[in-house]
Amino acid sequence: MATSRCVSRARRRRLSHLPRPSHRPPDPFAHMTAVRTRRHLLTVAHGLGQGELYDLEADPSARRNLWADPACREVKVEMLLRMTDRMAFTCDPLPARRGLF
Repeated sequence: MATSRCVSRARRRRLSHLPRPSHRPPDPFAHMTAVRTRRHLLTVAHGLGQGELYDLEADPSARRNLWADPACREVKVEMLLRMTDRMAFTCDPLPARRGLF
């Protein structure tokens, strides 16, 4: 029994440099959606309340994020509505009803 305890300690020491599951982000896959017009680009990180909004005419290299800019609120809302419409129109339709329920 002492041997197995020593082996497990040695193994722990060997593996101690590897990240533990608790150090990983809660969801390793980002759920993001983007929509673009000629002038604006909007990207939303779903479930995080974060995103990016760029004015591609004023900033063609998309370096200045306008997501939190109060002056761009109307553009942000318009782009979010455009995104939700696009998502709704491209989702799979429900099957046809065959009865009351």
